[in-house]
Amino acid sequence: MGADGDPLPFASIGVKGSDQGTAANVEGQYQLSLAPGKYHIVVIYLGYSQLDTTITIGSGYTNFKAVMQPESIALPEAIVEGGNEDPAYTIMRRAIAKAKYHSMQIDESHSMVYVKGSGRLLKTPWLFRKKINKALAEEGIDSTVAFTQESISKLHYIRPDQYRDTVVSIRTVGDDNNTSPMGFIYSSFYEPQVVNGISPLSPDAFSHYKFEYLGFLQDGDQTIDKIKVTPRGKGDNVFEGVIYIVDQVWSIYSLDLTTYIWGIKFDMQQRFEPVKPDVWVPVHEIYDVTGNVFGFGFEYHYFAQLKDYTVKLNPDIEVPVLVLDSKKDKEDAKISDEKWAKHNFENGFEGVNPNEELSTKQLRKMMKEYEEKEIEAMPENDTMHLGSFNDQVIDSSAYKRDSNYWASIRPMPLTDYEVKGYARQDSIAKIPPDPKDKDDDKSTDTLSVSLNDEGMEANVKGRSKFQLGHVITGGRYDLSDQLYLKLSAPLQTINFNTVDGFHLAYDIELGSKKKTGVNWSLGPLIRYNISREDFDYEGKLNVYGKQWSVKLSGGNQVKQFNRDRPMSLYSYSLYTLFGNLNYL
Repeated sequence: MGADGDPLPFASIGVKGSDQGTAANVEGQYQLSLAPGKYHIVVIYLGYSQLDTTITIGSGYTNFKAVMQPESIALPEAIVEGGNEDPAYTIMRRAIAKAKYHSMQIDESHSMVYVKGSGRLLKTPWLFRKKINKALAEEGIDSTVAFTQESISKLHYIRPDQYRDTVVSIRTVGDDNNTSPMGFIYSSFYEPQVVNGISPLSPDAFSHYKFEYLGFLQDGDQTIDKIKVTPRGKGDNVFEGVIYIVDQVWSIYSLDLTTYIWGIKFDMQQRFEPVKPDVWVPVHEIYDVTGNVFGFGFEYHYFAQLKDYTVKLNPDIEVPVLVLDSKKDKEDAKISDEKWAKHNFENGFEGVNPNEELSTKQLRKMMKEYEEKEIEAMPENDTMHLGSFNDQVIDSSAYKRDSNYWASIRPMPLTDYEVKGYARQDSIAKIPPDPKDKDDDKSTDTLSVSLNDEGMEANVKGRSKFQLGHVITGGRYDLSDQLYLKLSAPLQTINFNTVDGFHLAYDIELGSKKKTGVNWSLGPLIRYNISREDFDYEGKLNVYGKQWSVKLSGGNQVKQFNRDRPMSLYSYSLYTLFGNLNYL
């Protein structure tokens, strides 16, 4: 806990000199199994000074309450005097220049990832509140057990930006409503963009951010610079908060940033540790997701622990280099630029001496030449697919792990409401449905709200018959054990763009729901554009298996040119309606 008595969720607790460790849960409680003896315990939490203490473990249970103090930041006198450029800018120029180096530093890595998520609805709109509360009451639960999930994965990374996530085990209750932070875990702040947001280490970061030096702290022999990050303009594609940079190495030490996606707030913390000299990797990540969309208020908390790293370095750029700020170290940077002006860096740092001084300008040039040479060396048909690729594979036994397995492997204790949620899941799994309740089951609807690349989606699911109100809200209906019918109605599809003005659609989908083998879905989409007073239409067919899919569609529809859909239609509507900005 902090000095004020507040819990510190997901604090890291480890035994110095060993790989034994754990993390606190969202309530600040932790549990660590140790044999009797004396141990040097280290507790780490971003924004607080590291706690080092020695405890003695006996034959029984030992209760140790860790009380942490706010971090002690030193500020040089020169900063107080003022009159000069803020030191944050020379630090960030070096870090930005070396970002590409760090992103290409690791050729391949393997790690084990534990992800824990939990969330709940905080409020619901009056139109659905009675129905949702009634459904929850009938289940004997409340909104505090709306969603809980744990997973263990093997994460395989191959440069550049290729991730394969093999889920070894997973246990879940409820729906995450597309708030999962895996997009951030499958990314790096050394890249120009992170989940469509502009990284503070992007080459054009100075056009989007202001930086302020907040001081430094010591971690062993390392000096860590604390930098405040402030967007020059508000929006869904920028970050705000603080970033900690390892001085001289110019790598990320940790970060505490906030961004917005479709108006949903993502607070994130990432902590890095060195796996090799000057090679820092993320080991501890926290994400808090909160929002209020169309009367639905919600909060989700996620924790990710990455450990057991094996790393293969890129041999072409293993040489450690020193970075000169071309603006501050003008003379030394000029000498370095003249020395290397005619050198070709297509083969990486070949010919560069260890701890060679390179200007920020020269380092960027070197990395650009090396990257271009790598792209040219790829087979022609592969260059079309260069870029981010994330693949998740779920092991066939992932859902079969019992509670004893999870008790032995999870790095933190469950909270009371998580225990309650799992108990409910286990009881549902063990007790077969009562045939007498068959009719009642068909009369029960549930409503879920999620965010996707089209914006907000509100689904009424269940085994109910069609009702007049579903013409507006839409719904999903189980026609049989093998077939379903889904109706997306105006409440889910209404949107706005500069060409069509307001538009809404009916999207009808008929599909199969086999648990194995081949599945299919098909249906029409009819869209009315109010400003153009015109209809668009489309027919779709999707046939898919476990690891493949074939999609056919035809008709007349308004779509984004970019098939990756880098901007959600929902966020675009807000920009154009309230800001008169036409980004799409």
